[in-house]
Amino acid sequence: MNKDKSESNSKHAVMLSNYSFILILKNFLSIMRSDHILFMPKTHLARFPGIKKKNAILNFLKLFVRNKSISEISPDEVIGHFWLSNLESARALSKIKMELKAQHSFAVLNNILNDEEVINYFQASLAYDLAYQYLFEFVLVDQKEKYLSIVGITDNRYKLVDSKRISLRSSFKAFINYLFCCAIPIYFIISSLNKGIRKESCIIEPKLSMPVINGINTTEMGYISAAKGIKYSTDDRFIYTNEIEYGDVVHVFNFWKFPSEIKQSYEDNMNQMKIPFLDTERLKIDFKTTKKALEIFFQLLISPISFLRHSNNWYAEKMNTAIPKAIHHVLQKHLEISYLLPQVELIRNDYNPASILRAIISKKAGVKTIGIQHTATPYDCPQICFVNFDYYLLFGNLYKKKFSGFLEDTKIYINGKDFLDPVIRLKHNQNHQDLIKNKFLSIYGATEKMILIILPGNSPMIRQDMRVSMVDAIKSWEKRANENSGRIILRFRKKIEVQTVKEWKDLYNFSKSNKNFVIDFDEFTTQELMFLSERVIVPHSSYSMTEALALEKESFSFDFSGSAELYFGDYGKGLVMNTERELFDCLSIDNTELSNDIDYNMLSKDLDPYFDGKNTERLQELILSLAIQNTDQKDPIELKQKN
Repeated sequence: MNKDKSESNSKHAVMLSNYSFILILKNFLSIMRSDHILFMPKTHLARFPGIKKKNAILNFLKLFVRNKSISEISPDEVIGHFWLSNLESARALSKIKMELKAQHSFAVLNNILNDEEVINYFQASLAYDLAYQYLFEFVLVDQKEKYLSIVGITDNRYKLVDSKRISLRSSFKAFINYLFCCAIPIYFIISSLNKGIRKESCIIEPKLSMPVINGINTTEMGYISAAKGIKYSTDDRFIYTNEIEYGDVVHVFNFWKFPSEIKQSYEDNMNQMKIPFLDTERLKIDFKTTKKALEIFFQLLISPISFLRHSNNWYAEKMNTAIPKAIHHVLQKHLEISYLLPQVELIRNDYNPASILRAIISKKAGVKTIGIQHTATPYDCPQICFVNFDYYLLFGNLYKKKFSGFLEDTKIYINGKDFLDPVIRLKHNQNHQDLIKNKFLSIYGATEKMILIILPGNSPMIRQDMRVSMVDAIKSWEKRANENSGRIILRFRKKIEVQTVKEWKDLYNFSKSNKNFVIDFDEFTTQELMFLSERVIVPHSSYSMTEALALEKESFSFDFSGSAELYFGDYGKGLVMNTERELFDCLSIDNTELSNDIDYNMLSKDLDPYFDGKNTERLQELILSLAIQNTDQKDPIELKQKN
């Protein structure tokens, strides 16, 4: 190990931000002088080339740089910096809001929507691109310790906000992008015409519209997700109450895509239950939307020169590339509201910058908008910092603190998560508890001293070495099974991942026939397995931590992604585990001192200030309040907030 390090320290390296012929040719001399050529690995912060382009670039390099080392940095070396890169990006974009408004791209989109909040769309669209630049810098600092010298090769124009230089290449790209923008409205009209023409406009005006996410299933309590093969406690019917009945809500198929057979089953179930739905892929175009598309086309047609202004500015270039998507989403939303004009719209894809544009159009049409967070903050999704809904529902004060300084264009509402309510009901339902205990006993045997391990999915942000550590710790525990009491329950995120994720396949094959393990997919919900367990180990900053604490379980986080410390680091030593040894010790159920220094009480309050089983009820009250405000122009119901 020391020999390798000394050899590296005696050599020179270059580190490229991406696989790009242009980047290589522009920096060819620096590359030729180096001993090592490093590339950044794939992350979802930046586009990554297909295997053919990547191989072509590598083969091109090998023609000129024989006897030089060419390698890709391990993703595990990068992921640790991912979270702070996102935060830095959100902060930087907040500071340069006025400079971004000076770019022509802002004027183009503002002319289309006549709303200055379109700047939020650009900030959100830039968030990952800028975060990648910060990520590159952080990784470059790490690599400097390994080499005598290293040169970072990237497009560092993001440090400039206003560049007066004229670049033929940038101008050409801007002009091509302009042509693409002009083509979008025409393409939208033609592609929509293939579905037919809508001659009569009959608009549905329900209390609420919401996207189809978990679908509508035939069972009332507990269902097997056709998409994931795992049992869940609730579906999209959670929204209904005595005052929000079947017919008051239109469920919209749009951003969540399902295999055709699953989608058809949801539609069949909704038809059977007389629950209205709208499939945006089947909408026929009407005269009003066609007119809007043509208006946008002619607006763009008369301004080709302005697209070339400041085209060598990194921000202008990135903002320009966001306009075609914006135009398409604007037209999609205009077509949607020609069919559906609810009093309130529930938005669940807050992480998509397009949700900002859709909210602008909805609000202009008199629709109140409510966004509900995923378990994400600026560390995960910096683009969320710029949402503009009428209300944005956060789960608890922990998340509110993480968004400090952001979310300036929305009203924050602490509500808890609606999916937590079934957990609270389970906690207070003795009949349900007895039922699952007896069922577990009949299927898997004794329920004493069990530890539940919730495993993450196959995200690129899950460090492979942490998956390996999980498998190794479990195998080490099993070798001493005779010394240990209790069993381990393994809960995979998706059933298919025991085949597609190498480490989970290994773990599944190792555990499936071993009496010390229980592997359950579809007999129990994750929350029911939590209830049956004495200790719960959740992945990194998962919402499962909140659910486990709601059931008053001793809970720990194994930090697969490197994010857990940013969320849970203030609540006591031992809560976040980072090593195989820590995990191994936690697998001993008789080790009762692990949580002595953890402040579960404070963590619980910060994750959800209620734990009362009324999170859905509060959401329903907010929906009804906004619906009344829309229909009767009354003052909204006073909604109490818990600090």
